[in-house]
Amino acid sequence: MRVDGDNFKIDVNTETEMFRFKAKGLDSVIMKDVKTGILQLTFDPALAQGIYNIVDEYL
Repeated sequence: MRVDGDNFKIDVNTETEMFRFKAKGLDSVIMKDVKTGILQLTFDPALAQGIYNIVDEYL
């Protein structure tokens, strides 16, 4: 897992894939759509706040 405090982004690497979660404001996140594999903006206030909390705690 990689935490990027400058961009409020978290990258999670597995054996086969990399997942990126980037907070965009307080209510949306850029994340990979599991069906298409494309990064897209998703309305998810809880995840956005969680990303900010992780970045603040670990950096």
